[in-house]
Amino acid sequence: MAEDQPSNSGGGSTVGPGMPGYPFPLASHPRAWPAMAVGVVGVLLGAAALVVALTRSTPEPVAAKALAGIATTNGALMLETVASNPALDANHRDAAQALESAYLAVRATSRFGVATDSDFQAALDNILAKDAAMEKVCGGG
Repeated sequence: MAEDQPSNSGGGSTVGPGMPGYPFPLASHPRAWPAMAVGVVGVLLGAAALVVALTRSTPEPVAAKALAGIATTNGALMLETVASNPALDANHRDAAQALESAYLAVRATSRFGVATDSDFQAALDNILAKDAAMEKVCGGG
């Protein structure tokens, strides 16, 4: 009686104890082709973006300000995340918050019609000064 099949097996082949067999065998390891396909698509899109970037002319000043606004917003969000870490000491936190504030000032002055070009340039210069202070605190300059 110890050799009898479990009552729920249906009399067919089993994959494991008491589990009915599947119409196809289970893969012993995950297939790699989906990841390879995504990687190939990513490489092709990256190459296409590089070709477009290299063949385009220099952006207009308004477009350059818009791109600067987007980039500085991303930088400010990263610095805010870093500055909110309680493990960071006060010197590093203050430098990160000052640089974040400078990035947000560029974001504010990058909007069309909000500030003059000289205001925008002053905000960029402020970023350079705050970045130099951040590098000094971090031991890079």
